[in-house]
Amino acid sequence: IGMTSGTLTTDRLIVELGGAFNLSNGTVNALSVTALGDDGTQPSRFIQDGGTMNANGEFGFDCEAGLSFPLYEMNGGTLNVNGDVIWFGASPGSGRGRIILNAGTAQVNGSLTNTAGSSMDMHVEVHGGTFTTNGPGIDLAHETDSILLSGGAFHFDGNTVIRNDGVFHAEGGDVYFDQAAEMRGVGTYRFNNLTIPVGASLLHTDPAEINVDGDWINIGSFDPDVNTVAFSGANQQTISSTGFFGLHLNNSGNGATLVGPSSVEGELVLDNGIIHTQSNDLLTLFDNATTSGGSASSYVDGPMKKTGNEAFVFPVGKDGQWHRIGISSINDQDTEFTAEYLVGDHIADDLLAPGVIAISDIDSWRLDRAVTNDDP
Repeated sequence: IGMTSGTLTTDRLIVELGGAFNLSNGTVNALSVTALGDDGTQPSRFIQDGGTMNANGEFGFDCEAGLSFPLYEMNGGTLNVNGDVIWFGASPGSGRGRIILNAGTAQVNGSLTNTAGSSMDMHVEVHGGTFTTNGPGIDLAHETDSILLSGGAFHFDGNTVIRNDGVFHAEGGDVYFDQAAEMRGVGTYRFNNLTIPVGASLLHTDPAEINVDGDWINIGSFDPDVNTVAFSGANQQTISSTGFFGLHLNNSGNGATLVGPSSVEGELVLDNGIIHTQSNDLLTLFDNATTSGGSASSYVDGPMKKTGNEAFVFPVGKDGQWHRIGISSINDQDTEFTAEYLVGDHIADDLLAPGVIAISDIDSWRLDRAVTNDDP
């Protein structure tokens, strides 16, 4: 069936047995059920190149007769789902129900759910356009369930719990947590650009580590629990002001730049890349926080602060040189030390201690103490 204009209103819109519905223009209103099901000699499919599709009630993928790959593909226009999007497969049915967004706008006023015991996989691809869901849950129940982005934008615009036992992988595009979201599950989370807007919040309950390959833009609230964010891009990354539990840098490009102060409560792991800081964009490791130590290919370029009374070696460096400075024998856990490795003579003579004639014009370290008079 092809539709190029006008309005079609129906109670149920079912596409199965290899059938196809093509919407180029006009409006389709499905009042209770929209479903794509068992394939015939080719996938059952709904192709939307323009116009508006309004799906009220149930919107789902249903496979019960064999291996099937039903498809809803958008190349333009608007999709409004006023309910949940559900994947349900029952033996001997199997396969994968697919939503592919190349352009246009998809708005789901509900959840995305692969049902318990389903014999088919959930699959969502966003290559362009905007995909928004505002329901209470995103359930990737299978290890083989997936949400993939190569471009466009994906918005979690609700108080949403994401239960991911599969793969959420954004090799491009932008992900927004617009309200209050929680990440759970044993699956993989890999983001490109991630944004937590003003007034929004993100709770990282599971898994132990998520990956970000682009920019981390946090102007809302982030709760890391006891988990780690790994910055693993191939280009320069930006990290806005955030309190992390664990921070892992494994950047194969020019490293990461802090924009605003950030902190680490657990471990700072430096595998590859440089963290660039300044006095107003300071990296602070709190009491009992640790570091992997860094290397000549991964260190902190600029000042960093450590609070607490445990011995600590600052993984600092500059201009391709990894030159650490360590402190020990600190008594007060409130003591703060800020350290930086400097290339050239950056310290004025009036800051020299008695008996010190000059500072090396090749390199030096600066170590500043605050809060207490504790001598390391």
